[in-house]
Amino acid sequence: MDRKAKILLVLDLNGTLLTRVKQKSEKLALRANPSAPKQRDFGLPAGGGKIFLRPYLDTFLDRILACPDFAVGVWTSAKLKNALVMINGAFGCNADRLAFKWHREQCSDIGSRKSDWSSKKDLRKLWDDPDINGKRMWSETTYNSENHLLVPEFVVTDPEFDCLNDTSLLSVVKYLDALRGTDDVRRVLRERVLFTHNGNGTRTRLANPDFAIGENDPILQMFPKNRPLAQSIMEVAADVAVGCGIFERDMSRQL
Repeated sequence: MDRKAKILLVLDLNGTLLTRVKQKSEKLALRANPSAPKQRDFGLPAGGGKIFLRPYLDTFLDRILACPDFAVGVWTSAKLKNALVMINGAFGCNADRLAFKWHREQCSDIGSRKSDWSSKKDLRKLWDDPDINGKRMWSETTYNSENHLLVPEFVVTDPEFDCLNDTSLLSVVKYLDALRGTDDVRRVLRERVLFTHNGNGTRTRLANPDFAIGENDPILQMFPKNRPLAQSIMEVAADVAVGCGIFERDMSRQL
């Protein structure tokens, strides 16, 4: 990739920035989890499920959206009507800053009779889209370890996962700062792995202590861990700076 171009960040929603509890079995597990956080009222259509935001989501979004080195887009396998509600709920007024908002209609049908066909995301569709990659700024490769950042799945139905004190997004912020400082993004992804699966592949853990979050880490103070239920991201940001101006800062020296 030409590092004169921005780094394109393609974000998933469910399991990455938030989690949606929809199935009956998930709801039962949620009620049985004593450490489950409070749900968000995103105004999803009936049957759309319950939404829970990942801790420190506001810090993460503020960093990447304000940084001039990143172009940010969302690609979720959710249906359009649910996708837009979740995107607007997670990003607030900054949803308009996204380079694109892709959903199930952009996913690929792999011929399965099950609904998991919708989670197939062919990166070649991004590279071939003239509105996104018309200037051919980004490497036209398929999904691989050199263009994919593994992040622990955010769940609220597993009592063994500390969903209240998860700092994964803060580790990602530190990692993205390392990517910004290199001319070869693929080399960093290959040689400085952030998260990795454990031996049986069922869980993901921090693999690089350079990006661990200590209890006195300054980044912990930027936003509250969890957005107050009655507030939007911009109302929370107003406690740190006035209005949307916080997102106009050049964060290149602060990430």
